Order: sequence, then C-alpha cells, then structure tokens
Amino acid sequence: MSNRVVGGRFRLTSVIGTGGFGRVWAAFDERLGVEVALKEVRLGSSVDRAERVHIVALAEHEARSAAKLRDHPNIVTVYDVVTDDEAPWLVMRLVRGHTLAEEIRVRGRLGPQAAARVAAGVLGALGAAHTAGIVHRDVKPANVMLADDGTVLLTDFGIAKQHTQSTQAVLMGTLHYMSPERLNGKDFPAGDLFALGVTLYEMTEGVSPFERATPTATVSAVALEQPDPPRHAGALAPLVVALLQKDPTRRPDAVAAQTMLAATGTRFTAASTVFSAPPADSPFIATPTIEPASTVMPTEVYEATYEPGRGAVQPLQSVPPVQPVHETAYGTGYGTGYGTDYETGYDTGETSSRRRIGRRGIIAAGLGVLGAAAVPVVLTLNSSGSSPSRSSSGGRWSGAQVLPNSAGTGPMAVAFNQSGTQVAGCGKDGVVRLWDSAAWGLTKTLAHRIVNPWSIPLAQATAFNPDFASALAVTFHPDGATLAVTNGDGTVSLWTIADGTETALPFINPMQWNGALGSVSFDPAGRILATTYDTPAVRLWDLSTRTSLATMATGDTSWVQQIVFSPAGGIVATASGNGNPNNTPADGRLQLWDPSSRTMIATLADTNSPRSQPLAFSPDGKTLANLRSDGRITLWDVGTRAVATILANAGSGVTCIAFGPGGVLAGGHDDGTVTLWDSKTSAVTDVLATGGNDPVNGVAVAPDGTAVVAAGKTITGWRRPR
Repeated sequence: MSNRVVGGRFRLTSVIGTGGFGRVWAAFDERLGVEVALKEVRLGSSVDRAERVHIVALAEHEARSAAKLRDHPNIVTVYDVVTDDEAPWLVMRLVRGHTLAEEIRVRGRLGPQAAARVAAGVLGALGAAHTAGIVHRDVKPANVMLADDGTVLLTDFGIAKQHTQSTQAVLMGTLHYMSPERLNGKDFPAGDLFALGVTLYEMTEGVSPFERATPTATVSAVALEQPDPPRHAGALAPLVVALLQKDPTRRPDAVAAQTMLAATGTRFTAASTVFSAPPADSPFIATPTIEPASTVMPTEVYEATYEPGRGAVQPLQSVPPVQPVHETAYGTGYGTGYGTDYETGYDTGETSSRRRIGRRGIIAAGLGVLGAAAVPVVLTLNSSGSSPSRSSSGGRWSGAQVLPNSAGTGPMAVAFNQSGTQVAGCGKDGVVRLWDSAAWGLTKTLAHRIVNPWSIPLAQATAFNPDFASALAVTFHPDGATLAVTNGDGTVSLWTIADGTETALPFINPMQWNGALGSVSFDPAGRILATTYDTPAVRLWDLSTRTSLATMATGDTSWVQQIVFSPAGGIVATASGNGNPNNTPADGRLQLWDPSSRTMIATLADTNSPRSQPLAFSPDGKTLANLRSDGRITLWDVGTRAVATILANAGSGVTCIAFGPGGVLAGGHDDGTVTLWDSKTSAVTDVLATGGNDPVNGVAVAPDGTAVVAAGKTITGWRRPR
C-alpha cells in the first residue's frame, strides 16, 4: 500500500505511527510537491453505513478544531480532511522530532529548564485554543511533540470539544491526566491546565502523581489524593502545585499560568514560545541508549459511566496486539499512542540489544479520532509502563513502623550494624537505644553521663546550648560489638554493647558554642576512629590504645559536618559547611584524605553541607555522594575524582543521605519522607512515608537492602521481603 494515492493527491510513502484503530503515514502531496502526514482511520467490515458517517463526522470535527488554530506556532497544523474509499483521512503537517513521552521514557526525570520550555509551548497552544472556545481534553506527554528545530507543539485535537457545548456523561482520554471535574463529566478549559500540571510533574519528578495499578485506584488518586510536593521542579514548583489544584476555580488559566512561568526567571516567557534550534547539550537531544521494549503490547479499553458521587470502571474489551513499528529512513519509527495511548513496542531490525532514538524520527499528529472510531465512549489506559506509579512503596515495603520508645526522644541519627541485625538510634535525650531489626523490638538502652568542661554551671550550659545533653551521631564498629557516639558535651563514647560499659574519649576542642554537631566513623579494619565536633578539623584515634593519633585541619573556617571512611579503605572523605541553605557553596569544602599519612589528597568542590549525614560512600567505595545544604546531591567517581551525575537539584528538600547495596541511595526529606534512588540510573524506585511531616534527621539502609530506618519525630522502620 506504500504507493497508494489517497484523495487523488497524496501518495503514501511509509507508516510512521500505528494505533489500535488506525495509522499515521508519511505522504507526498503530488499537487504541491511537499511532504505531509496523513492520519488513516481503518474501518472494519462490521462497521455499518451509519457508523461510517459518524466516524467521518468525528474526523471532520478534529479537522475543524485544529483548523481554527492552524496558524499558531505551537500547534500541529491540520490542512484538510479527505474521504477515500468511504474512510476519512486527516492531512497534517509532517513534524520531525519526537514526543515528550519518549523523552521521559528514555531520560527519566528532566530538569526545570526543559519543563519550562514545554510549559511555555503548551501554555501558548492552550491559550489560543481556549480563546477560540476549544478544550483539548487530552493533554499528556504523548501529545506534546519536541520538534528538531526546538519548537514544542501540542497535537491531537481528536477528542477536543467546544466548551460552549453541553456536558455529556462520556469520557475519552487517559485516566491519570484527567482532572477531577472531568471524571464527573464536566469539561472546562481548567481541565487542560490540570493535565499540563500532571505532565510537568511527571517531567520533573520522573513519576506520575496519580497513576496507580488499577483504574479504580487511579480514579481515586485523581479525585482524592494530594500528590507529594514536587522536589525537583525548582522554581517551577509553585506553578506545578497551582495547576494540580483539585478545585478548577483555584487553578490558574493559561494566561495566569504564563505569568507565573515568566515570574520563575527563565527565558521562556509567555510571549516567546517558539525556540531556536537546541544547543548540543539541550535536554531534548535524544542520544542515550535504551533497552528495546516488547514488540507486542496488549492494551485494554475501559468503558466508564460516571455519575456525581460514584464511579465505575470496567473492562469493555481487549484490543488486538498492536503491530510493531519499524525504523524508518529518518530514524526510529514511533508507536504513537496519541489520544488512544496504544503504545507499541520498538522493533528496529537491529541485532544489538541496545539502540538509540534517531533525532530525525518522524512524528505526526495524533490518533485520538482513531480510538473513538470503534468504541464511541471509552477510557483508554497506557499499558507501556512508561511512567511509574506514585505510591508510597509500590507494595514492595511494609507499612511504616515506629520503633518502640523512640517517640519524644528527639531522634538525630540511626545506624545498622554490618550484619543488619541491629539498629542503633540516638537523639536529644542523650540516650542510645538498640533494636532488633527483625521485629523492631527494643533490646538495650545506653545513657551517657554528661561531662561539663565549661566554666559555667551545667544547667546554664545546657540552657545556652540545647544540644549539650544530646547524643549527636552513632555508628557500629565493623565487628558489631562496639558503638561510637558523639555527644553534645564534646566527648565521644565507646560503648561495649554486651555489658553496656562506656569509655569516654577525651574532649575534642570543647568550646562555649550554642550549637553542636558531631560525626564518627570507623575505618574498615576497625583500628582507627575518626571524630568531629564543632571545629574545622578531624581527630583520628588509635582504638587499641584509645589515644589521639593526629588532627587533620581542613584549611577553612567552616565546621566539619561529617567524616566517612571509604569501605574500600585508604580514603577518608570530609564535608564542611555551616548548614545554612541560603549561604553559598563556598561556605564549605568536600575533601578526600589519606588517613595513613594524615594528608589531604584533594578538594573536590566547594560545597556548603548540612549538619546531618551529607556524605555517603557506596559499599564498593567507588562512588561518593555529597548532599549540599540547598538539597543538591552530587555523585562523585572516586577513582577519577569527577562528577558522575547530579542525582537531585537544589530545592529537593533532601536533609540526609545513606547508601545501601546495589547502588541504592536513600535520602531523607524535610517533609517526613524517604526517597530511594537507583544511583546507577538516577531513577526513583520508592518513596517511603513516615506518617508525619517532620524533617528526617538521619537515615540508614540495611546492608542487605531489606530494611530502612529514619530518624525524624520518631525512629521509623520499613522492611521488604528478601
């Protein structure tokens, strides 16, 4: 069929997209001598005459909707609709580029700058559509195209409607992008802004705020659940939150949203929504390799009937497997999924197990009317898994459990022993507690007797420095028999766990200061202990004699917030800073040291670190994670001493970090949650909720990865099956 001429004018050249009920073709307009795209509606033999007339009318409706907006630079132009062999064909502009859905699928979370670019383009398109009285009704990443010339375009007006038309109790679109009012059959322009908010959230956070495992759960999430605050949206966070308001009257319209976008300080203002060709480091140049997806992706179509106050979603029918899309002369052919979200798998014909997205891939306008052709009233769900569901733990982790006797203690730090069988926690009450990690049962309590080195009464010292009586940091000796604790009075306690005896190491430069921070770390062999306390220096201790070996000065005036021995040995990392997120990175340093010679190896960066757990080595010692006080997490390659990746940007709300096995990095947040990342892919794998919204002060992952604990208002634990 590749040489077929449609409408006596358009010669089909190749299929560039396919959906459940139709295809998009690249074609050549023999009258004008230009390339175009044609959307074909494939009608089955069972479709009667009346239904054919109805389908043609739907296609003409899409053409009319898009034609009203054909001159807008951020909307894919529809030129005409022609009928050939009693089937409708839409004639559209052929766009070279790829979809935002594929950008997210390949790259995962995208930065605020990329989100601002998309927001500017889509808001420009929606502003024009709403002014013309048209509600799009299916804004989502699959219907946002990223052209190779840098332009962001909105496509697929196949299920658009005039917002002056009467509301009908039917729904078409993709569930987790629908606004709450749309779930009740009410179509307003504000619903498009909600869908854009979902899209921007998915771009910046790497997950959908509402998609769940079942249609019913997804509907419930859209209608009732508040998504986690965006942590990676930067200056766009207020806009994203405003767009996701449940009440449509509280959402900004397109013009107000453009004003909010302009106020973020990006160069993508409301008046400038067409962008020049992206630079070489543009977030829209799709070059990374990805694993090929399955070449057959079954999808279910759901019939939905909604009445105020109730809802039901039931499977209506199964759609036959979609045929794979093959690589075109321009690059990778794309499974469209536009409107119907029938995402196809890739089949490039390559023998390699990996492939690249071709920048010259061809995409065209959507297949929204195609999905409507066979079933007039449908909800369609994406089965491709392109955006992970936003749930507390995806069912992989047990519910949060508060560890006994941890409430009211002001928890500040937690740690696992090397076997993962015990958890230690300490806090403002100055007491160290141990729990059995299998059942979270309290097994031992260790109380430090405060020592006052100051020339003022103890009561006055405690009043002057609230942390004077605190236990600030805790860690296990590699043999699991001893605990080291930094105390607020300037001492370090070595506790023998079996009999509960304490040995207090001498004072570490005690000073009258109304703040205290401390860090302790054992070397992998268990022979040396490194400690810090409110100074720009680190002290090394010989554990065999329990005497001071040396003091290593960082060379700046900021306090050493944390010291960590590499599990591989031979290297110590320190992070200094004043803990103030409003200060510059120059207020601290990230440094590597040789503990044997007591000399500094390198200063990796100026980085103002927070007071709790800003450093973590991976178990193999090859990666060093550093948390800056503004929330940015940088992963360093220890061997090359170069930045490997930025795992989280400034404003993430991360307060502390800890590595686990297999590249897992845990980050406690200021909202009481713990995020788990796969540091190898930068993907968020789980979000664990403590049940409160108090900041997390410390976090730890069991050596086998089966448990996580966090110190916040209480000490909270989660377990997952082995």
